[in-house]
Amino acid sequence: MDKKALFDELERQKKLMATPIDFDQLERDGLVKRVRKGGVTFDVPNLHLLPEHVRAHIVEASTGPNGARVKFSKTAPSK
Repeated sequence: MDKKALFDELERQKKLMATPIDFDQLERDGLVKRVRKGGVTFDVPNLHLLPEHVRAHIVEASTGPNGARVKFSKTAPSK
């Protein structure tokens, strides 16, 4: 990867990380289900259906009872 491509990728990641996540909307759409009220851990039936900016905030993932169980960064901006 050349220097320009690296800087372009860093800028893209910076924009993804700054995009707010509407966890309530994701739950209404059936893309995530909160494990504990007010927590940052969710059951996710299909990771590939999550928007890219949401996937960028995943800090931990494991196999859960209904697909993946993921933990999001506590610093993830939310709506």
